[in-house]
Amino acid sequence: MKKYLAIFMSIALLTACGQNPAMHADAPSIDKHENFMQQIKAQMRPAGPRILAVGEIRLVLDNAPLTLDPPPMLLNGATYIPLRALSTYLGAGVWFNPDSQTIGINQGDNRIAFVAGSTTAVVNGARVTIPPSTSVNGVTYVPIRFIAAAFGYQVLWDDATKTVTIHTKPVVQQGVTVSYISHSVQSGETMWAISVKYGIPMLELLKLNDLSLSSSLTIGQKLKIPVYMVPVKATVGPQFGELLDWWTEARYVFPIGSEAVMTDVVTGRTFRVKHTMGGNHADAEPMTVTDAQMMKGIWGGAYSWTPRAVIVSVKGRRLAAAMHSYPHDGESIAGNDYNGHFCIHFLNSTRHMDGLVQASMQTKVKAAAGVQ
Repeated sequence: MKKYLAIFMSIALLTACGQNPAMHADAPSIDKHENFMQQIKAQMRPAGPRILAVGEIRLVLDNAPLTLDPPPMLLNGATYIPLRALSTYLGAGVWFNPDSQTIGINQGDNRIAFVAGSTTAVVNGARVTIPPSTSVNGVTYVPIRFIAAAFGYQVLWDDATKTVTIHTKPVVQQGVTVSYISHSVQSGETMWAISVKYGIPMLELLKLNDLSLSSSLTIGQKLKIPVYMVPVKATVGPQFGELLDWWTEARYVFPIGSEAVMTDVVTGRTFRVKHTMGGNHADAEPMTVTDAQMMKGIWGGAYSWTPRAVIVSVKGRRLAAAMHSYPHDGESIAGNDYNGHFCIHFLNSTRHMDGLVQASMQTKVKAAAGVQ
């Protein structure tokens, strides 16, 4: 974040003035221009219909809730705060050059500069692309994630509570934890059925209990069952999904037997699916004819092997993923007018045919997470 923030400040200065932002150390303070907001308002793109929410975003700085007046807002999927709040709460120096319409934000060794409303900035001498600043009711707003990241701060987004959390000091992220319970085999149960019941890959369950594919189960036999706790990961914005590793996280959040709502990232259209099989990635099937037809429509009227970025909504969580829509091989859901299954990939998942990572799928997974 620190790096990007610096780039952001420098780009604006270079673009507008052809000089390094540091050369504007004597630039007039923002507080010396009472008509600052009015001066740059005309330079910014109108916010109007682009604003998704105002007054509904919470901001927490180092575990302390902040009350901003005016409040933060969501704009095109990014969280914005009033420019002056950077000085008040983050200790940043803010200045404005009325001739070039350049805004500068300095903190320590970081220098960020950009022209009001521009989508480029200079951060510590490097040119970068940024969400543009905007003006609402005479108040200048800037994208807090970009600014805080340039300062080197950690920024987290909680979509459920619409909360932006900023940590100015390193935070230790708790990883996946596992505990164990016992299962007593009942009459008629198979290892497959037990693995689906507990959401654990069958091969993992066999290995944990020193069994093989040819092992027989007996009534009353005790099996050790792992229970995984996968922490919720922050997303870069409310429209993006959690970027979970398939092998250590995603397959325990979205195990075989789970039903989910899929959202196509580009079109926003949704359909329901069920994870029915698969080990290296999730093999799934549309729940109904309607869901199958929706899939076909998203891919332009014909099922295709071409990957698309999707969000998997399951168990109250939104996961970044990618999928194609082409039906192939086995199926388990009847009456959905879909002869086979399709593949859903997550971070680091692989193909079944050769065990290799498919680059085109990984690109779309990251797009769904908003990280590229």
